[in-house]
Amino acid sequence: MNYELSKTEMEIMRKLWKEGGEMTPRALLEFFHGNGKDWKRQTLTTMLTRMEEKGMVARKRCLVRAVVSEQEYQRQQSRKVVEEVFDGKLERFVAAFTGNTEISDEDVQTLEQLIEKLGRKEG
Repeated sequence: MNYELSKTEMEIMRKLWKEGGEMTPRALLEFFHGNGKDWKRQTLTTMLTRMEEKGMVARKRCLVRAVVSEQEYQRQQSRKVVEEVFDGKLERFVAAFTGNTEISDEDVQTLEQLIEKLGRKEG
């Protein structure tokens, strides 16, 4: 699936996720009108068609449904950043994210629990 989203497509996904994963196109249009976007129905239809082609949404019987969950999207985008920017090395990502500075004891504990939950891979 192509999870590359424009800023506006991301706004649509965030709204769908916030509303439990599905909405009518009319409700989406009203939401965006209320937030300063003076879209015509065709504009929204074009956006939704592009998002449908990317595998992000599905339309059926006057409903737009998010096909990809917010967690799945975040997971895919995070993996992509680690792979493309940090050569697939999670430790490089963590070092860059923290700026090689100390992290809180709470964060250390949370990370240790996550590692234990996921299991350690012998390298």
